[in-house]
Amino acid sequence: NLNCATLCADLADEAPVTSCSVGIAMSPEDGVDYAELMARADNALYQAKARGKRRYAFYSSAGGDAKELHRARDGLKRGRPAEALELLTPLLEAEDSAVRAPALEAAGLACHALGRLEESAILFGRLLADLKELFGPRHPHVALALENVARLEQDRGRADLALPLGRDALTMLLQTLGTEHPEVARARLNLSTHLYALKRYDEAETEQKEALRVWEARDGRRSRHVATCLNNLGRLCEE
Repeated sequence: NLNCATLCADLADEAPVTSCSVGIAMSPEDGVDYAELMARADNALYQAKARGKRRYAFYSSAGGDAKELHRARDGLKRGRPAEALELLTPLLEAEDSAVRAPALEAAGLACHALGRLEESAILFGRLLADLKELFGPRHPHVALALENVARLEQDRGRADLALPLGRDALTMLLQTLGTEHPEVARARLNLSTHLYALKRYDEAETEQKEALRVWEARDGRRSRHVATCLNNLGRLCEE
């Protein structure tokens, strides 16, 4: 139709990046008829999404927790942190680390959004301990959790504490993902925020420009991330 043709024309010079998550149910182990297998594959899909983007999961009885986690994350995205936190609270002691760790992260973000910063700090501390035990101290998951802590310290008015955390997170991501990965670009944006708060404008500009380079190469000039970088650079030019 016309909308589809317009969208294709808009993307003609760019290479859109898509991804998916997959839930898997097996027959006869998980069911023998279509309805039962589809229901359990759908349940497994929530488990996959609970672990992040671009994942797959086989059905297990823990899928109910994963479904609640997915609902809570959706509530966070829709600006309903109190509702999300209510869903997340029973999951914070889950035995399955694939549920518990993302629940701790989401609950920390919910408390942050609600201004409950001390609770957020405790939840992020538990998350870091879990992730280090699961993946080792320099894994990208640990780096991303450190970024959450850095943003929390920034909002507590402690940019001087946020900065070394942000630098450590960026170093981990560079070592494990390389210079061109989008998570590295996001880490540079976050680091630039801490530098800006400390009035270290030249260093902030350097990080913004490097993030801009990565996003332009990956998504083209008209992406949301490129717009964010350009807007931030405009603000830096005013300083």
